[in-house]
Amino acid sequence: MKTVLVCLNSKFSHSSLAIRYLEKYCENFRPETAEYTINDDVYDIWSSLVRKKGDIYCFSCYIWNIEKTAVVASMIKTALPGCKIVFGGPEAAGKRDFVDYRVIGEGEEALYYLLSCLEQGKCPPEVIQKETDISKIPFPYTEDEIKKLKNKIIYFETSRGCPYSCAYCLSSIDKNLRFFPMDYVKKGLSFFFGNNVPVVKLVDRTFNCHNARAAEIIKFITENSKNTCVHMEMAPNLINDEIISLLSRAPHLFKLEMGIQSTNPKTLKAINREFDLKKSAENIRRLAQTGIKIHLDLIAGLPYEDYESIGQSFDFVYSLQPDMLQLGFLKVLNGTPIQSQAGIYSSPYPPYEVLKTDWLSPQQLCRLKSIAKAVDRFYNSGVFKKSIKALTKDSPFPVFEKLAELLQSAEKNGRIPRHKLYNLLYDFGGDKIKFELACDFLLNNQNTPLPPFILRTEPQSYKKLLRSFVKINGLSLKTLRIEPIFGKIMMADYSQNKIADITQDFINLAKQEGLSF
Repeated sequence: MKTVLVCLNSKFSHSSLAIRYLEKYCENFRPETAEYTINDDVYDIWSSLVRKKGDIYCFSCYIWNIEKTAVVASMIKTALPGCKIVFGGPEAAGKRDFVDYRVIGEGEEALYYLLSCLEQGKCPPEVIQKETDISKIPFPYTEDEIKKLKNKIIYFETSRGCPYSCAYCLSSIDKNLRFFPMDYVKKGLSFFFGNNVPVVKLVDRTFNCHNARAAEIIKFITENSKNTCVHMEMAPNLINDEIISLLSRAPHLFKLEMGIQSTNPKTLKAINREFDLKKSAENIRRLAQTGIKIHLDLIAGLPYEDYESIGQSFDFVYSLQPDMLQLGFLKVLNGTPIQSQAGIYSSPYPPYEVLKTDWLSPQQLCRLKSIAKAVDRFYNSGVFKKSIKALTKDSPFPVFEKLAELLQSAEKNGRIPRHKLYNLLYDFGGDKIKFELACDFLLNNQNTPLPPFILRTEPQSYKKLLRSFVKINGLSLKTLRIEPIFGKIMMADYSQNKIADITQDFINLAKQEGLSF
């Protein structure tokens, strides 16, 4: 009885934690794993799976892959009618003619039971749901696997469930919060550290729901990780002084993702997410001062939040200056309380995204989509930091509204390259931001020719002074870009990601060498 565990990841850089859990938990049945992406050709996936000659094909189903997964699975069932098709994961619930068994909820114990029944010739129920004792789940990775996943995101788990009941989240359905044994967590992290994994992303819903436990894990990371960065999702209102102190010891080893979602009190109450915004903002600012990377989330399409309210929520989150600001859109997931919320209209097809609400028109949602894209291109990219900071001194939301319009117009015939976005920003901001734009350009474009708005002002004897400056200071132009612009000499140092005005250095050097400058 050959079992094949299959997942279609959303991107090439992703990996599936679920099929690795299932593989190790059901190792008695010697299952084989197979990973693809939703961008792969459906016939290529089908052909690869058919060649495996499986008796049982188990698919991990999510909102991002269910449509293509269903196509592939139905093709396999047609080609190999004697095989069994098993669907598991959040999108497994819907009944489909080509699916023999559905695993609802946690998969490890349920799949083990299913495979045991099939191996013994028994007739298991079509729908199986069993809770897993997570203390018995084996570690999901081997050293050989980690080597093969060199360029992929590695996922890990220290807890399951969530103590909160956010109306849009699947965790609101099952409030059974459980923690993996601390020994398991520390051995797992040590494995990643020892194998020089660059980033480990924890899939815990709220990593710091138990602060003492969170502090112990953070302390272990700071004391044992050399280069592995751990990405974790935290509730900002729960962060305490101890957590901040521990994180500040090695901020480069952590990346924090925190959901604000909205600042509208009526909205937060409607989605069961009331929390102390003032305390959250204070904690985020304190964390930012440590140098730790911070990712903050907003959700558009929530109840009682109109376009103006979203703008206010945006400005609040933007004022915290996160390294990444994600403006996402509500997904009305099956079984979540938000499904019964009046006034929200979503797509009946995955990913079930909001199409309009009683507070947001479809046109306003489309506009917010454009704004989210502009935020990604101009803010989250990190290559326009000085320019965007200069443009958003007052209220940032109107700035991104205008940038969204300009970007949409510029890209009506297709995506434009990044270096052309500097011209777009100059068209918008004009001479008042030309120096900031020039600094951003130099710092993020080592070899690209200067755009027209950057005035090159090469002084007399510049080339000779440049050669002397580089030689005297033992510099290499392989890691630098030095340009005479706007009457200054600016140096971008790519090894340190810094830009400096070195005009005075050149003036002093010219005096020493008796040259005009």
